[in-house]
Amino acid sequence: MQANTLEAKELPFPVSVYQERVERVRQGMAAAGIEVLLLHSPENLFYISGYNTPGYYYGYQSLVIPLEAEPFMILRRVEESNVRGRSWLSKWDIYTDTDDPIDVAIGALVREKLDRKWIGLNRGTRFLTPAECEKLQAGLPNATFVDGYGLVEALRRVKSEQEIDYLRRAARATEAGMAAGVEAAVEGNSEDDIAAATYSALIRAGSEYPGMPPMIAAGYRSGLAHTTWEGHKRIERGDVVLLEIPAAVQRYHAVFARSVVIGKPPARYREIERVIREAADAAIASIRPGITAAEADHAQRSVIVRAGYSDHFLHRTAYALGIAFPPHWDEGGIMSLKPGNNQVLEPNMVFHLISALYFYAEACFAITETIRVTENGCETITDFPRELIVH
Repeated sequence: MQANTLEAKELPFPVSVYQERVERVRQGMAAAGIEVLLLHSPENLFYISGYNTPGYYYGYQSLVIPLEAEPFMILRRVEESNVRGRSWLSKWDIYTDTDDPIDVAIGALVREKLDRKWIGLNRGTRFLTPAECEKLQAGLPNATFVDGYGLVEALRRVKSEQEIDYLRRAARATEAGMAAGVEAAVEGNSEDDIAAATYSALIRAGSEYPGMPPMIAAGYRSGLAHTTWEGHKRIERGDVVLLEIPAAVQRYHAVFARSVVIGKPPARYREIERVIREAADAAIASIRPGITAAEADHAQRSVIVRAGYSDHFLHRTAYALGIAFPPHWDEGGIMSLKPGNNQVLEPNMVFHLISALYFYAEACFAITETIRVTENGCETITDFPRELIVH
């Protein structure tokens, strides 16, 4: 067990905020009968401790929250500098590249007399493999393992004012990236040119690395979901260029999308523009505290269905935004606006609202926004003309 002798220098929030989060998690643990919670996703570790590194790709890491003792981490030795300098924690165990990290984790839990407790795990996280989960359970035969999913995630749904401030700052950066991308989306330029302009503007406007790259695709490639620049494609007259631009500030993400038409758009494109704009406006008008996620989804989806484009609306209406690390920029696993979801909207929930129609191997037409649920309605955090852009 190591001890922190250095003051953390890069915490996005005061230590008191993290300690309050721990206490709220413990309230949920007590209600669920969980005596020890093991967290593995980088988003949850960041939310609870401030610990921030892309090193989760390279090895096991876990934050252990006992119901009645000090939290501590288990992490790879090379990451120790980050728990020292980028968290408020004062205890951790390290393993080297010749150690088995699960053996180290088991040893730490035994030493702290946590090996006979009810232990909460999120078995669905991508950052705890089935093999690791099985070995933890086999190595702690006197523990009772239960599902701990939701104890942290439920807290992350509703943002504090400081979190909203980071999201607003991210929105300003993504607007700068969008403006630069739109300016570069002209006939003769390549997708590479647009990407270079977008990334430069994002960084200069204050964005950190986002959880996924900007989605930049022209012509038929824009109709291929989640496609971004590659192959040095040149922009041609008649192309539709999709720009879906994320930005991150203190790991809090804002994102929105627009489509750019190169040359005079045909009447059909104008009709599609009308539908997706009306759909987005209908969703924004419907969103307020107290309605369900499914009701908000219906407000947007019904506009698209009435217009006859349901076969081209391929996704949920919105997904939550907040803390994200690669390989994603969203909190959609925590909450989404989609059919059948009866979760109730609350003030300071934040979403990426997606009004977009995909036409395979032709184009994607998108008007999307980062939005916040307010005390009595909905605020659009991103600020950019809500229209098809014509060059």
